[in-house]
Amino acid sequence: ATKQVPEDIRQKYPHIQWRAMAGMRDRLIHGYFGIDYDIVWDVVINKIPALQQDIEEILRNEKG
Repeated sequence: ATKQVPEDIRQKYPHIQWRAMAGMRDRLIHGYFGIDYDIVWDVVINKIPALQQDIEEILRNEKG
């Protein structure tokens, strides 16, 4: 879904790691270079909660 976010939104919120999210998705789906489950777990536990808050804020701002 990250790749479907319009470029103007991605530029407006550069603190979001858009490319990293797309890259992780590609690695998980296609199995590029194997999957490091410790990294996946770290993202799930430590990064997604903050990302969720950021995305909710973006949605509020953009619905404005």
